[in-house]
Amino acid sequence: MNPIIPLPPRPSSPAPVSAMAKHTLSSIFWSILGIVVSGLVGGIVGWFVITSLGWAGGVAGALVAAAIAMVVATGAWIAITVVLRSLGIVR
Repeated sequence: MNPIIPLPPRPSSPAPVSAMAKHTLSSIFWSILGIVVSGLVGGIVGWFVITSLGWAGGVAGALVAAAIAMVVATGAWIAITVVLRSLGIVR
């Protein structure tokens, strides 16, 4: 038979503030701006590829453009982050 192990008492002090709660308004603004810029780059590339292939105007073209846009936007987000971190602008 397994013995019952009591749980430790709860701490009386509040938990420390999480990293998410420490974000400043400017940090959130720059993150949103980065997301918008990356999405814009991805959307433009997706649109360019679909119109170059002549698939514009159809559901299949829209789905392919969206998939291309998401992949390019993710790559743009990674590239922007790497450049900003290498320049020491972002920690």
